[in-house]
Amino acid sequence: MWDFWWVAHIWLGWSLLNISNKTYYLGLLICFSELIIIIYKLYNFFESPNWSIWDTNWMINKVFVLILFLLITIILINNKDYILKSNAK
Repeated sequence: MWDFWWVAHIWLGWSLLNISNKTYYLGLLICFSELIIIIYKLYNFFESPNWSIWDTNWMINKVFVLILFLLITIILINNKDYILKSNAK
């Protein structure tokens, strides 16, 4: 199944490298959306786990992605003033 999350992820990466006023709010929106989706998927997995090599690999990938988006969310929240003031000039 194809989706367009890759567009949001590319934008988030570009935006973190080229900070603008949109970086904070849209970055948090993308991060919270991803966190909700990942937690939902992991919850469904652990309700009835299938420990095949592919499903285990998928689960490990989701855990890494969860950690990554938690770190990005923490970085955005901790640097709110810097991000919002960097383009307020």
